[in-house]
Amino acid sequence: MEYTLDTESPDNYHFWTAITILGAITKRQVYLDMNMFKVYPNFYVFLIGPPAARKSAAAAIGVRLAVQAGLRKFSDKITDAALIKDLSEATEKRVEGQTVELCSPVLIYASELGVFMGLDAYSSGVIADLTDLYDCPPRWEKKTISRDSELILGPYVT
Repeated sequence: MEYTLDTESPDNYHFWTAITILGAITKRQVYLDMNMFKVYPNFYVFLIGPPAARKSAAAAIGVRLAVQAGLRKFSDKITDAALIKDLSEATEKRVEGQTVELCSPVLIYASELGVFMGLDAYSSGVIADLTDLYDCPPRWEKKTISRDSELILGPYVT
């Protein structure tokens, strides 16, 4: 919090931005093992406040740090196809002991949620996909019209 001490944004915006970025940077390396499933710190956080409350300014600080740390950021208007493409391109290898794990970590950042998702987010399947991806399944397969199906290994969307 000292890093953002001299900014105009409220502390709670900086706090939740920091929590989000810390969760995103872990890239599936940190989790709670619940035996039947794992709980990952991939938060879906929305900063809500009046216009000109400096929400985007607070988020931009954290996003800049995440990108500098090598995290892939997705911030254009989201479509189902773009989400799948971005996740498939984000696949990276992580070596843990003698095991190699594939992971597809992506940070989604939108300064305005309505613009980011668009009017057709629900009907196009984007919201359903983001809901499925929140659970961080080991494998996520999506059938598409243009391609038979796309397999994403270790999706991790924050």
